[in-house]
Amino acid sequence: MRSVLYASLTVNGYVSHADGESSIAPEVLADFARHVQRAGNVIIGRRTFDLMTATGGGGALTGADVVVLSTTGDIPGAHVANRPEEALNILDARGHTTALIGGGAVTDASFLHAGLVDELYLNLLPFLSSDGPRLALADGQLTETSLIGITTLGTATAQLHYELDRP
Repeated sequence: MRSVLYASLTVNGYVSHADGESSIAPEVLADFARHVQRAGNVIIGRRTFDLMTATGGGGALTGADVVVLSTTGDIPGAHVANRPEEALNILDARGHTTALIGGGAVTDASFLHAGLVDELYLNLLPFLSSDGPRLALADGQLTETSLIGITTLGTATAQLHYELDRP
């Protein structure tokens, strides 16, 4: 199964999230929704799932198979996986050939640590931040990438699309 990680970062490398202090632009949310609909699925962490369902998430989850990476029990409206490999197995069993990993930072890092990311969409948002999580690899881990393309979302967000070399 091919896995695609979709993340938004500040220009100085912090993972961005809609938390009341900073918001993700509507064109980035619309692009994310297009990726979810194209894949027919999304893997997200519990906090991201709760935020998206509470705010409506721009309708991104509508009709998609949602897998929540969580150690807690059942979550209405979603499949639950404890590990990245389990999340991919759930989507594979449901007939998907591509898995979209949609955040948050802990979920993204778990897939990167496990070497389970084939493609990466990085949205560079037009602001700086002084703190927050980073898109992290395991200590000593180095992953080679190849640039596939660069586009803009709206007038201020650059989107970088990479292919990752899996070990």
